[in-house]
Amino acid sequence: LASAGLSGAPAGAATRHRPAPPAPFSAQPPLAAPRAQQLPRGVHRVCPVPSRAGQMECMSLMLTDTTHYLGVVRHATPAGYGPSDLQSAYNLAAAAASRGVGETVAVVDAYNDPNAAADLAVYRAQFGLPPCKTSTGAGCVTTVNQQGQPSPLPAADKAWAAEIAVDLEMVSAICPNCHILLVEADTNGLGDLGAADNTAVSMGAKFVSDSWNGVEFPGESYYDNVYFNHPGTAIAVAAGDAGYAT
Repeated sequence: LASAGLSGAPAGAATRHRPAPPAPFSAQPPLAAPRAQQLPRGVHRVCPVPSRAGQMECMSLMLTDTTHYLGVVRHATPAGYGPSDLQSAYNLAAAAASRGVGETVAVVDAYNDPNAAADLAVYRAQFGLPPCKTSTGAGCVTTVNQQGQPSPLPAADKAWAAEIAVDLEMVSAICPNCHILLVEADTNGLGDLGAADNTAVSMGAKFVSDSWNGVEFPGESYYDNVYFNHPGTAIAVAAGDAGYAT
């Protein structure tokens, strides 16, 4: 509805109004203590619940009452869904051996997992997936910081490393032939994770996995447009892990 008299622009000139950014994340008030969610016995959160708006939480849950495997255990399959189960569930079993060549899937998480590539190699060996043969080939992981550089990488974090490991394994299970780009954000703040998403897309990823979320806050839509508005790129965000609260 702007006119020359209202906007101050010459008559007929096109104007674009971009909303001013909201208050910095550091200025956001602390969150009220979240209501504790009942989890089954032997299950706990991998990452702590965020204490401030703009902080993200990884969405993995960990079982503490199961048998753990270290290294490759011959003729023994750990309990749970393996690559063949996941490929079958999504009707990908017939295509898994041939599709995904030349494609890159980005995984965006916070902090650093120093054992990401080595742990993924063990997972692939355990479930009979072909090994990574070249530094940029199928099944391989390229790790960069949120600026897209190989160093310096963020500080290591045990909790987020567990999330990174799960994310890499699930991408590898669904698409064994895909190359994986791991973009590690400096912190679990939305500003850093969002910048890492932008980096992933700028480096050519057409598929981005974000296994984290956080509470809503004023001005959130501004950041949604800054970090997640990438037409032609599929950004998959964790949702539904905890059902819903009433």
